[in-house]
Amino acid sequence: MSEDELAGLTQAAKASGWKELRAEVFPERIRRFDGVPARIEGWMIPGRVEGRKVLDFMLVRDNAACCFGATPKDDEWIQVVMAGGAHASYARYAKIAVEGVLSIGGPVLVEGLSPPALRMNATRCDVIEAPR
Repeated sequence: MSEDELAGLTQAAKASGWKELRAEVFPERIRRFDGVPARIEGWMIPGRVEGRKVLDFMLVRDNAACCFGATPKDDEWIQVVMAGGAHASYARYAKIAVEGVLSIGGPVLVEGLSPPALRMNATRCDVIEAPR
């Protein structure tokens, strides 16, 4: 997304009191992916973990996008929730592929953080490139 489009998302989130991003505030070329099955590759930043099962995570496009690297921009990460009893396994520094259905916008996930622009209800998560 362009800097102007990202600024528009920030303005929309601010107008909602940082509570949500409605799909209507996204450009049509982004909105058309709402409800579409997809397979997307990237790196995992785990969220909720039960035992050794990762139930949700941030999928980021850059392995350095974590606490030691640059914070990903609003369009550089996807909030992934594993669906229907599925779970992911965390492999540090491994590139993964996630399959599921995309959704655009939605409510905040954690108080004090911006609402995610992109989400995925995932059914599968596989390591495709192990760390060296």
